[in-house]
Amino acid sequence: MTRFDAGLFREGGSWLHVSRGLGTSVQPVRVGVPREIAVLTLVPDVASAAAS
Repeated sequence: MTRFDAGLFREGGSWLHVSRGLGTSVQPVRVGVPREIAVLTLVPDVASAAAS
């Protein structure tokens, strides 16, 4: 379907995180995939901030 199915992806200068979800919806959309809760810690890019 798409190459961005689950996980962390880098595309150009952008980041994309795709979660598998909790699996608690009434209509299951991700059959056979374990549920997941992601914890993302965002930190500033010091090199980019210094260049600005």
